[in-house]
Amino acid sequence: MIGLKEVTRKYSLVQPTPRGYMKLLYFTSTTCKACHSFEPVVKDLCQKYGLDFYHLDVMKDVKEVCKYGILSLPTTIILDSEGERKRFIGKTSELQRWLNENT
Repeated sequence: MIGLKEVTRKYSLVQPTPRGYMKLLYFTSTTCKACHSFEPVVKDLCQKYGLDFYHLDVMKDVKEVCKYGILSLPTTIILDSEGERKRFIGKTSELQRWLNENT
């Protein structure tokens, strides 16, 4: 099912992304004000471009934090069938520009 899918903690991200589809991983923290203010923008972009949205809290999803080397928040990662396609750190308009050019 493609579209807005909010996922927390134990959802399996190991399932491969089908060819032609992309997932958006959004790493945040409950104490990150920038994360909370940018999240509605990210969700809207996921709906607009048909990406699955995965919300990951750095305090709860430690395995994924280590796997993707998250050091700053918010961090947004685009995954496709071949793995990590693009990474954005912080609140950035580059995300929308990249999606316009690559979806």
